[in-house]
Amino acid sequence: MWGSLESMAVEEVSEPVLTESLEGFLGNSRVAGVKFEWVDPKKVPEPYCGLLVHRRDMTSTLQRFHGEEIALEILRQGCEGDGSYFREVVLRGATSGKPVEYGVIEVVLPNFSPSMQAAILEGGQPLGGLLNETATEYGSSPLGYFAVPAAVAELFSASPGGEVLYGRYNQLLGEGGIWLARIIEILPGVEES
Repeated sequence: MWGSLESMAVEEVSEPVLTESLEGFLGNSRVAGVKFEWVDPKKVPEPYCGLLVHRRDMTSTLQRFHGEEIALEILRQGCEGDGSYFREVVLRGATSGKPVEYGVIEVVLPNFSPSMQAAILEGGQPLGGLLNETATEYGSSPLGYFAVPAAVAELFSASPGGEVLYGRYNQLLGEGGIWLARIIEILPGVEES
């Protein structure tokens, strides 16, 4: 990963704008109609803050926190004519099967090599894991943080925790700042490990 991106402070973004295509895909997702309440990163409580407010990829962050590899479950996927690939996913602990993140991702396939495009479409692992495994140069640059009603906890089958869940709107940027992906990431109720 780029040292410069990871070491930069996370900016405050009051209300980021979702791409039109990502918003369209979200409109048919399991979180369709859910209101995202954008929050200042300084107001995201622990352990969510440590899991979300950073410039690292979520796959390795969740692996460290949960102490196991992360597996990908694709709930829905699709492509647009401009080369955008979308998928709605649940990330799970590879051993425990425990859900650790719900996500909706828009990947700009033309910004990857043909072999990476094939691996992404194969869906064998989360994008962050694939990028790390192939030593692809990229950085994470969050656009905003949000709270959602705990009612979305049904995404995770069972989710302990309070009245709200937290997430982030993130983008992955490649060498030269080229846009690789934008991602809505929602964590289930979590407790300090």
